[in-house]
Amino acid sequence: MSYCVGVIGCGRWGMKHISTLLEMKKQGSINQVFACDINPKRLESLPQSVDGKFSSWREMCKQISFDLVTIATPNPTHYRLGREIMSMGTHVLIEKPTATSSSEVAKLSQIAAQYSSNLHSGYLLRYHPVVLEAEKKIRRGDIGVVKSIRYVKYSSRNRSAGSNIVSGLASHAFDTVPYLANLRLNPLVLSAVAFSHDELAPLDKASKGNIRLQYKDVQRASNIEVEVTVGWGLDSQFSVTIEGTKNLLYLDLQGDGSLHVDSLNHPPLPLLASNNKSPLESQYQNILSNSELAQSTKESLLTTAQLIDSAASWMKNWYTEYA
Repeated sequence: MSYCVGVIGCGRWGMKHISTLLEMKKQGSINQVFACDINPKRLESLPQSVDGKFSSWREMCKQISFDLVTIATPNPTHYRLGREIMSMGTHVLIEKPTATSSSEVAKLSQIAAQYSSNLHSGYLLRYHPVVLEAEKKIRRGDIGVVKSIRYVKYSSRNRSAGSNIVSGLASHAFDTVPYLANLRLNPLVLSAVAFSHDELAPLDKASKGNIRLQYKDVQRASNIEVEVTVGWGLDSQFSVTIEGTKNLLYLDLQGDGSLHVDSLNHPPLPLLASNNKSPLESQYQNILSNSELAQSTKESLLTTAQLIDSAASWMKNWYTEYA
């Protein structure tokens, strides 16, 4: 079956979506790709293989019948655009963060249900081939019972306008960690601190953050400790270390990534060839072909949004009290 997908916003991330969709179009899994941006220069620079260009998203959605519309516009516009497009009965993929608060995400979920629309967001790390393989090993019990998880994401890029270390970086951990360890309950936030140049900083100016969480494993009546460390303007690093009662899993997520048992010194494990797609391509394939994905996605989006709110609140209170 062929699909028709529209992308609103042709900036850096919007172009990643368009490039991925055009590659899928070459493969025959997508029939048409349309794009929209208010900047005429961006529209002029789009590849010729884009099927149509619009300066108005309303006009685009009025003229074209879409299977999915991707929203890759500035963060403050996500809620309004998602609300209006889903009200047309159209499925949406909203780049992270889904909205600026958990209350807005909850409203989007209600609108999706009201208009029979599906709501998805840009938390695509769970589609990374290394994460997929690690989740299988954890589910099979290869490392025993999960005891702790350490997530580290340092980006060499500087903080973008309107973003912060929680919504821009740590939110991927909030989505991926429960998926990896099959955790369903909201965690307890033990601490959340924001820094700039190793000194406490307000969230909107921070370049680094550390968040400690505690998940309850109801089945085994035990706790799983999670530490999330993120930062901008630093030497790139992206890893997840999972400690089990039998062994360690080390996920190196830089570039194509690799998966190691026990430590990075051990040779990487082979990944299944079927998983060697980009995370974004895998996400699109799952969204377009699996309608049952929408319900679990809405639940995880709300949980992630609530955790973003909690961690941000912790950081603001910590700075107010101790700076």
